[in-house]
Amino acid sequence: MTALAIRLHPNDSVAVLVAAASRGERCAPGKDAGVELRDNVPAGHKVALRSIAEGEPVIKYGFPIGIATVAIEPGAWVHSHNLRTALGDSLTYQYSPDAQAQATAGEMPEFLGYRRPNGRVGTRNEVWI
Repeated sequence: MTALAIRLHPNDSVAVLVAAASRGERCAPGKDAGVELRDNVPAGHKVALRSIAEGEPVIKYGFPIGIATVAIEPGAWVHSHNLRTALGDSLTYQYSPDAQAQATAGEMPEFLGYRRPNGRVGTRNEVWI
């Protein structure tokens, strides 16, 4: 049986399982060949898609989400037992997205949204887990 998984970004070293899966099942995100699971993995948890060396960043959403505390083999469950934060001893965190260019006078600002049938506009929300 093949477990459904989601790779959120092409550069990710992990995928997220849609449903719980058992050791020995294959995990195939999208059209990838996938990997054989080395562990029982709960739904919504991460699985390594490739070897991740101890001390190497774990990539999800195309960005580092932590550091591997041990070598992680393809198909292994990635969680707090083999992953630590990369924030170190920092007790504060500041979200600093790239600054966007501001609209100049006479220029109509735009956003990614849609027009509702009543003429009002809305945005699509995304929830990342």
